Amino acid sequence: RRLMSLELTCRFTVAMTLSPECDYRETMTRLAGHLPDLPWARRWHVPTARVFTSWRRRLGWQVMEELFWQAAGSITGLATPPGQAALWCGLELCAIDGFQIDLPDTAASREEFGSSGTSDGTGPFPQARAVLVTARAGRAVLGAAMDACSAGEQTLIARLVAGHPGLFAGRVFVVDRNFLGHELATAILDAGGHLVMRVRQGISLPAVPGGWLSDGPGCRT
Repeated sequence: RRLMSLELTCRFTVAMTLSPECDYRETMTRLAGHLPDLPWARRWHVPTARVFTSWRRRLGWQVMEELFWQAAGSITGLATPPGQAALWCGLELCAIDGFQIDLPDTAASREEFGSSGTSDGTGPFPQARAVLVTARAGRAVLGAAMDACSAGEQTLIARLVAGHPGLFAGRVFVVDRNFLGHELATAILDAGGHLVMRVRQGISLPAVPGGWLSDGPGCRT
């Protein structure tokens, strides 16, 4: 009566991200389409939310992470078709930024992810921190790293550079001042990427020999 499987659960989880306005049952109804109207030997019906939760736990997060990296590698070409890529100085223009997201307030989530805003971990909700690498044209997500809120943005970006150096090659990244750091900047440069970033007040960065670069289309990397 319930045609659930790990494969269907994977498709269901992806469908959830494409239908944020739908709950579990509404998402499956869209995904199943006209299946309930087909002449099955037994009448098919949409499972309950508890069933979906159980199957998502069985699926685990590792499968979805692997699927993400397969999709992230192919989205780039679709999001930046020839002649429409956002380029700066001949390089594909991208961005790096991070955010925090509230999680269900359970003891397990607090132990795994912690919370921010208080010194004793009693914030309103446990939170996870994520850092995204996106393409300027089409806003395609090229890469992502996620961890507990205690993990800093620089730490997450360093993981991406170490684990996916090809993600940075031949691209220029706009980042905010929180990412300034010699080791991280050097790692991105060594991977073949370039950076344009703000600098915190009070940090002295003397100009290299040759002076400041000019603004506009005549700039050089």
